[in-house]
Amino acid sequence: MILTIANLKGGVAKSSIAGSLAAMAAADGVSVVVVDAERLGASTSWGKLRHEDSREPAIDVVDVRGDVAKTIQGQATQYDLVIVDIGAGNAKAIASCAQISDLVLLPCGTTTEEFRKTQETFALMRDSSAPVFVLLTRVTPSTTRRETKETQELRAVFKEAGLKVFDAVIPRRKVWELTADGQAIHELDNEKATQEMRAVYEEILRRIDDLENA
Repeated sequence: MILTIANLKGGVAKSSIAGSLAAMAAADGVSVVVVDAERLGASTSWGKLRHEDSREPAIDVVDVRGDVAKTIQGQATQYDLVIVDIGAGNAKAIASCAQISDLVLLPCGTTTEEFRKTQETFALMRDSSAPVFVLLTRVTPSTTRRETKETQELRAVFKEAGLKVFDAVIPRRKVWELTADGQAIHELDNEKATQEMRAVYEEILRRIDDLENA
C-alpha cells in the first residue's frame, strides 16, 4: 500500500504524522518505509534520531530528491506500506506520486493560508484515481464527544470547496512537539493524543479496505 501525505504548505505536521503512522504500523507487525521527498528532510532527521537512540520498532527512511514516483514503486515491492512525506513546493512530485498512491492525505491546520495551499495541492491531483482526503490538524481539542464549532466549520468550508475530510482529526496538543526527537506520538505516554493518532491509522486501514472490496 502506498500512502502519500502531502501539502504545498510547510509546517502542517506532515512529517510528524508520517513518522507516527509508520511507527504505529510497525508495532502492528507491518513492514513499513517512509520515503522523505520533503525539501527540509524532516522525516530523514526523525529517522536518524530514532536510529541513534536505538528506538524500537526500527523504521526505515529513504531520502529521495530525484524521481520520487520511481523510488516509491521500487519500495512498494519490498514493504507492505510505503508512506510518502512530500510537499513544500514540490508540485511535480506531488502530482506524480498521487497517480500511484492508494490513498492521499492532505494535512491542514486552521489558517487561511493553509486552506489556500491545501486547495492548490488538491488541484494537482484532479487527474489521479487515488482517493484524496483532508486531515484536519491542530484544531481545538474537544472536551466532549461532540466536535468543536471550529472543526465543524472547517469541515463545512472544505465540503463547499469540494474536498473530502477524514472523520478523524489531530487536535492541537503540546506533546506533538516532542515527536521531533525520533519518537512517535503513541510512544509519549499521552492517552488522548495516542487515541487520536490511532483513530487516523484505523480510518486509513478502513478506507483502503472499503476500496479493495468495492
